[in-house]
Formats: sequence, structure tokens, C-alpha cells
Amino acid sequence: MTSPHSPRWSGLASSPLAHEAFRAIWIAAIFSNVGTFVQDVGESWLMMSLTTNALLVAMLTTSFTVPSLLLMMPAGVLADHADRRRILLVAQTIQMSCSLLLAVSTWAGWTTPAVLLIASAGMGIGSALSSPSWNSILPELVPRALTADAVTLNSAAFNIARAVGPALGGLVLASRGPGMAFFLNALSFLAVIEVLRRQDGFKHAAARALAIAKKRRREPLARALFAAVHTVRTNKSLQAPYVAVAVFGFAVASVPALLPVYAKVVIGTNARGYGLMLGAIGVGAVVGAVLLQRFRQTLHARPLIAGAMAMYGLPVLIMSQTRSLTLAVLLLLPAGVGWIASFSSLNALVQLSAPAHVKSRVLALYQVAFLAAWSLGSTLGGMLANYMGAGRTISFAACGCLLAAVWSSRLGLPSWDAQPMSDPLVTPLPASVR
Repeated sequence: MTSPHSPRWSGLASSPLAHEAFRAIWIAAIFSNVGTFVQDVGESWLMMSLTTNALLVAMLTTSFTVPSLLLMMPAGVLADHADRRRILLVAQTIQMSCSLLLAVSTWAGWTTPAVLLIASAGMGIGSALSSPSWNSILPELVPRALTADAVTLNSAAFNIARAVGPALGGLVLASRGPGMAFFLNALSFLAVIEVLRRQDGFKHAAARALAIAKKRRREPLARALFAAVHTVRTNKSLQAPYVAVAVFGFAVASVPALLPVYAKVVIGTNARGYGLMLGAIGVGAVVGAVLLQRFRQTLHARPLIAGAMAMYGLPVLIMSQTRSLTLAVLLLLPAGVGWIASFSSLNALVQLSAPAHVKSRVLALYQVAFLAAWSLGSTLGGMLANYMGAGRTISFAACGCLLAAVWSSRLGLPSWDAQPMSDPLVTPLPASVR
């Protein structure tokens, strides 16, 4: 592979992409996330073909997040005490197997709403196992000073895939059917698996973390589980991002959960149109990732995050009143900017404030707060949509995002130069939210 010190990468010396291991997993993650979005389009549209119940469509999101919610903290304990690279390999294999089995089931004509929900739950289990290890091993790949940029780049990889994947998913769905969409997602996991198997940077990072874990006194399971709770409870700089992500996550969850219903029933578009709507969010998020580094240099986290939440909520509120696909796509572009600026900035603040010896568990607890709020919000949104329609429910969700922006503007969010309470290890990291 090309050295990060070669002329080709000399212009990226201050970027996480100058570091070989991070660059390799970043590129692999784009391929994997494209596959995820191809499957998401296939799942949502297939569910819409099997049932007209908006709650069941929204439950695709809930069935993914509930297993993640239940398993995230035990997975965080495991990540702080075991080989993170091996955990990631197992987790990627689980998700690949779920996608492959769903493809076979669909081709055989066996897929029902229940099968889709079970497959989504299986993907959630793999994601829960993967997430704490992913978020704590990636910080070992770049210097601490690049933490916030690494978080944004990781989110950008996710949103580059969001820009490409839904449109590709719409094409695959229209030409080859949902079974092929699920099969392509299964293949996409091979990119991440190969990087984890072959990239020495991951092997060394996992070995260093395991050596540190062995030097520390082994904690009882109950104490290990509650260590993150104690850390957050005694660290005010960590509490504010937790509150902000829970409030915003609850408000925003109904929008992506009900977007396929809104696209098909309210706007009257097809799978390709739905893919364009998702792609617009991704394009906006990629633009936001480019601009975010400049904004962080001039703005404190509090006004930046509050403004980003409002930038998501306001266009979505206007979109919910339109019946035009073109206008909806245009409005979702700035919404994508607000999406990445909100979630990646909150994640970066937790990364910068968490002590290294409980980092995996603190990150897992952060995701538990997000997933709990997201599960409640998406389920409630699905219930409301059955009574008042998807458009009106999305309007309420957008208003909730604007209220979350006001609330976040009053929270005591830490600054970008926040320091962990103790054990200042090298750090950065990306966090993927499906």
C-alpha cells in the first residue's frame, strides 16, 4: 500500500486518511454501508408490498434497535476485556449471514413481515456486538488531535453510502428484485472482513488494548456494566451530549422510519423516487462533512449542534407539507447537512471526554441512550401514522427537532478541546448509526 508519507498523501498529512489503517477501513466501510442502504431500500419496499400497516413498516427500525439496546452494554464490557478485532470479525460474519439468509428466503418466496422483522433483529444483534469494539479500536489508528475529524470522516463514509446506496437500491429493486438487494449487502461485508483480517494496524491496536486490559484488575460483571453509568454520572461534560442525543433521537426517529410510507402513499413515488430522497440526505451529509471542520474552528459545540438540529427540523417540516418529489429531494439536501453535523459532533464530544479505560462502555452507554430514544420515537411515530397519516406525523417529528435544538442550546455541552477525566490514551473514532 502507498505510504502516508508519499507525495500522493502529502496533502493529507493533517487528515485521518493519511494513516493507512484508517484509510483502508474507511474505504471498506463505504462499500459495506452502500450494501446496507441497498438492503434498507429492499426491506422497506418489500414490507410496503406485504402490508399497508405503517406500524409494521416503522417496526423495521425498532426490531433493529431493540436488540442493539439490550446487548450494547454487555458488548461494551466484552470490548474492554477481549480482542476487539476478533469481536468485529464475528459481528461482521453474523450480519453477512443474516443478509444471505434473507436473500435465499426472498428468492424462495418464504419472506413474510415476520421474517423481515426477525432478519432486522439479527442485523441489530450483529451491530450491537460490533459497535463498541469498532468505536474503541479506531481511536488507536490516528492521533488524538484528529479525533473530531475522524468521527466526521466516519460519518461521511456512511453518508457517501447514503448518497449512492439508496439510488443503487432503487435500481436493483426495480430490475432484480429485493432478493438481489439482500445478496449484494451480504457480499459488501466481505470488504470490512478482509481489511480486519489483513491490515496490521488493526492487529496491533487490538493487541495493545488487550495488553492494557490484562494489566487492570478484572472487574465483576455487574461492576463492569455500571462503571460507565458511574463515569457519566460523575462527569458533567459527558452528561450533556447524552441528553442532547436522546432528545434529538426521540424527535427525529419518526422521519426515516416513515419516509418509505410518505414516499409511496403521500408523494406517490416508486422505489427509485424513495431512493432519490434517501440519496439527497446523503449528499447533504457529505457536503456537511466538508464544511464541518471549518465551523468547528469558529463555533463552540453548543451553537453548532443546536443550529444543526434546526437545520434538519425546518426543511423536514416544510417537506411534510409538499406532495412534490422534486421539492422533497431539494429540502432533504440541507436536512442531510443538519443530520451529520448533529450526530457526528455529539459523538465527537463523547469521544473527547471519555476516559480510556472505560471508553468502550461509555460509548456503548451513549449508544444505548440514543437507541432507546430512537426505538421509542420510531414506534410512537408508526402508531401515530396509522391514525393521522405519515405526513402529519412527520410534521410533528420536525417540530420536535426544533424543540430539541432550543433545548440543546441551553445545555452545558463541552468544548472541542475537552479532555478525558483520566487515562488520556490516544483516541479518535468513527461511529456508525444504521
